Amino acid sequence: MSQPTLESLLSALEAQLGFLSLALKTGEVDDMAVQAQSFQSFVVEANALLDPWKPLGPHLQSAEAARLRALAAGLAQVREQMLRRHALVEQALHMVVPAMNTPVYAAAAGPYGAGAKSSGRFQVLSA
Repeated sequence: MSQPTLESLLSALEAQLGFLSLALKTGEVDDMAVQAQSFQSFVVEANALLDPWKPLGPHLQSAEAARLRALAAGLAQVREQMLRRHALVEQALHMVVPAMNTPVYAAAAGPYGAGAKSSGRFQVLSA
């Protein structure tokens, strides 16, 4: 198998990021999950394939460096879109299931937990 060129890796990363961004815009939940998973796995593979070019980082041509910066900016935008969608889903969940707002366990009364509660059985002890 031949080594892919930096140009082909950047093009493939841009295409994957475009698919993920499109899935977020359309709002298809299943498509978002599939595209996010495929983008994540492709980034891991691309990271391993980019190892030969990592020492050349400062010496990249301006066009390649600009494409990498554009990829980073696009990834930041996709991350912000995902965070916004997460916040909307979280708010909707709290509206639909109000029990999500109440704690499951009682809050501790002090630094060492709640005090002992009497059952009311032994009101007075005498010897």
